[in-house]
Amino acid sequence: HFLQAYQYAADPYPTTLDLLRFLKAEIPAQDHAFIDDLFTKITLFDLKIDSARAVKQADGRFQLTLEIDAKKIYADGQGEETEVSLADQFDIGVFTQDPDSAKGSDHVLYLAKHLIKSGPNTVTLVLDELPVFAGIDPYIKMIDRNADDNLLAVDVD
Repeated sequence: HFLQAYQYAADPYPTTLDLLRFLKAEIPAQDHAFIDDLFTKITLFDLKIDSARAVKQADGRFQLTLEIDAKKIYADGQGEETEVSLADQFDIGVFTQDPDSAKGSDHVLYLAKHLIKSGPNTVTLVLDELPVFAGIDPYIKMIDRNADDNLLAVDVD
């Protein structure tokens, strides 16, 4: 719709505010804050996987428990940062080998969005194969202060 409205526009040309207006018109109201975080605020995340433990079940599958710590921070551009409440969807990924060294996507065992809130979070999954690495936002889609702590080798009991 944005392209249809502005493809042959002359002065005044569309701005990012026009684009945001069209984006918000197309998405549910509960997702407007996400658009604001991406386009109108300096939003940083501190996402960390603290532990990843898998236990083999009697049926041969694996129960994987991930302990995750998460923070959301707004910066004002002048060096002031404020931690704010977080309740957003993030990718949780589980892999059969280190995704940094793997070629292709056949090493992805699980990849889905989960609601993550400020502070400690626990995510429990049941998987058909042995998980080797797991993490939050494993492909670093969000601006994370330290993306090196988003992925962890899985401990297997």
